[in-house]
Amino acid sequence: MQFEIENPMVRWKEKPNKLWRRDVFDYAIWTGDEYLELDDDVYRKDDLSYDAIKILKRYGAVEKIAGDDD
Repeated sequence: MQFEIENPMVRWKEKPNKLWRRDVFDYAIWTGDEYLELDDDVYRKDDLSYDAIKILKRYGAVEKIAGDDD
């Protein structure tokens, strides 16, 4: 028989992440994920290389967190 054990030191519960939208490469962006926005295109930051992030920022991409603007 299994019991769910709760840590008494934790006084909050994390909200489950929801699918926010998909980026230009069809990767899922969940609420709380970091992404880059350039014009109307979004790019999930975790799926980009360091060089790709630098190039996108050079061309004016802005870093945002999914779900913050909703």
